[in-house]
Amino acid sequence: MLSQKIDFSGAWIGILHQNAGGINDIYEFSIILNQDKNGNLTGTSLIRIEDTKEYAVISLKGKATSQGVVIQEIKVIEQSIRSNAYWCIKDYTLKYNSVRESLSGPWTAKQTCSPGTMELIRPKKVTSLPTPKRTSKPDIAKAKEEMAKEESITEESLLTEEKKTPISTTAYVPFGYLSMEGLKAEIKENKSVTGKKIILENVYFLQSSTNMIENSSKTLLEIVSFLNENPSIKIKISGHTDNVGKEHSNKHLSKLRAMVVMNFLIDKGIEASRLSAEGYGSMFPILPNNSEENKKRNRRVEFEIK
Repeated sequence: MLSQKIDFSGAWIGILHQNAGGINDIYEFSIILNQDKNGNLTGTSLIRIEDTKEYAVISLKGKATSQGVVIQEIKVIEQSIRSNAYWCIKDYTLKYNSVRESLSGPWTAKQTCSPGTMELIRPKKVTSLPTPKRTSKPDIAKAKEEMAKEESITEESLLTEEKKTPISTTAYVPFGYLSMEGLKAEIKENKSVTGKKIILENVYFLQSSTNMIENSSKTLLEIVSFLNENPSIKIKISGHTDNVGKEHSNKHLSKLRAMVVMNFLIDKGIEASRLSAEGYGSMFPILPNNSEENKKRNRRVEFEIK
């Protein structure tokens, strides 16, 4: 049975849809699961409203099945203040897709909440980049073909591509941005840093993927340290892509990458109320998308002081 082969423990992040009165509301949604040897699940879910930044952490229980997981939320254990509204306590049956490494399916609630669907992916860490095979004579045609591969993926395989080219943000600091050192210097000089943007240096994803390479954690731990040293600061994390592929897919992928980074910070103890995540696809390039090097720099994660 699937429950004997798959351990669903860990973080799963994604999007929750709710069709309320003909309007498709979208929420940031993630769950953290702990699975015992019998397939029993415990954990928490985190739901957030993007525009208002209202959020709730909800305890849950469930069971791994032959198809995926069946989960029942129990109660809200932490939340931001909401006026004239309440958080839906949900039940969801999610089917596991081993290719996509995803959980998806419908959810319902016992209260007067319109039902919906959700899709979650499990971020994975990669210990190192694959080593390319060496050949006695370079294949120029193949090299050009590899350089021309799309950074984004089609909607049909949004979370399934396994291209191995890393996406990174390097030490390049474009006009209108600060380096981390520059940000710290301005704070030390008591300058206002609201609205300042910082590109996360050396944060790597596998191309067309939400899987973050393990070495990226060094930079993110520096962000954790910075936020701990400046507890009043809130940040918006944003993901960006180049202009290759469908914009809908680019925007979806870039948001999931931003959520991967946000989930890492929350896992390291940063309060969820201090963080938000957004994906902009190819809307805001920092360089023209007219070369492979420029496209690589446009495939980035950054944060803005709120």
